[in-house]
Amino acid sequence: MFNNELLSDVSFVVPVQLDENSNKKGRKAIPAHKFVLAISSPVFFAMFYGDIAEKSDSIMLPDCEYESLLELFRFVYCDEARLTPHNVMQVLYLAKKYILPSLVERCNEYLLEVLNVSNVFCVLSHALNYGEKKLVSHCWKVIDKEAEEALKTEGFETIDRSLLEELVKRDSLNIREVDLFRAVNTWALEECKRLDMTANCASKRSILGDKVVNAIRFPVMKRNEFSNFVLDCNILTSHEATINRDIVLYGICLFGSENWKYQATVTVRKASNGLFKATKIGRYSSLPMELEEEEGSFYAFDILFDKPVSLEKSTWYYVKASMSGPIIWQGKGGVNSIQCPGVQFSFKDHPKNNKRTNIAEGQFPQFLFSLE
Repeated sequence: MFNNELLSDVSFVVPVQLDENSNKKGRKAIPAHKFVLAISSPVFFAMFYGDIAEKSDSIMLPDCEYESLLELFRFVYCDEARLTPHNVMQVLYLAKKYILPSLVERCNEYLLEVLNVSNVFCVLSHALNYGEKKLVSHCWKVIDKEAEEALKTEGFETIDRSLLEELVKRDSLNIREVDLFRAVNTWALEECKRLDMTANCASKRSILGDKVVNAIRFPVMKRNEFSNFVLDCNILTSHEATINRDIVLYGICLFGSENWKYQATVTVRKASNGLFKATKIGRYSSLPMELEEEEGSFYAFDILFDKPVSLEKSTWYYVKASMSGPIIWQGKGGVNSIQCPGVQFSFKDHPKNNKRTNIAEGQFPQFLFSLE
């Protein structure tokens, strides 16, 4: 009886594409039987036998396609559905609309089978719209594991901003933060095209909004990544790129020498009142560390405080290190200020500087911090 006019007492008229090479559409009728549909779906039952039952024997359905409705009827009549990547989303939509949970499950099973990096954002968008939590969870697992590849697909470039906001907030993405930023910038460029906007700094920032930009973890980027890719895109405002911010200081790195140990004491004091913020004493082994912005390495050791120290913006602090041990490396070419991701550091010599170290030549290659 499936797709058969024999004993049919209703037909559904739906759009159908006339030519594969064009977007022209016509209409095509699918014959059906009210009783068969009514015992399968409460929606069809209400449509044909409810208080405001449909009297016409020809029903227009402009919100679906011929192939998709045909598969829904095939499932009702034959307990079979010939799902394809082309029709599965429409079939899922119809299964939800006409309350056919078995067909919804069949569609979800099919989508889980074909789910991959190339289609994951398309599937995720529909799964969120239809409230399919299990499918949503599987999509996020694929995105987390294959984030670097997934964010290069066309599907990513077409997601809506609410989904982009959820994406950038995730801590489990297997991708470098600078590559995540590049993908976000690409999405903003594509969104500008869709909205017929000039893709300049202001329009990209307006489209992204504060939630997306603030969720990107700029402090975990290397300094050259931040300066070469983030600042050049001009998505951050000048205020966000240069203003000092409160930070949490976890420790300080000191220069050392190859395969030597050092006894060291580090103190951090507030310059205005001399109040000690942190003190750490210990014996440390010097290890090789890689340079971020150029080839090469140096020997140094990290001194981590027992508790992280909160440092306030626009406030001067004195950092003092006393060391005993063999001859050590030292840095040269120091600067008065440096722009790090999300915060700018300024430096000056201590009023009682002993001239053995200063801004230009000193012993502090790195500060270990995060934004407050």
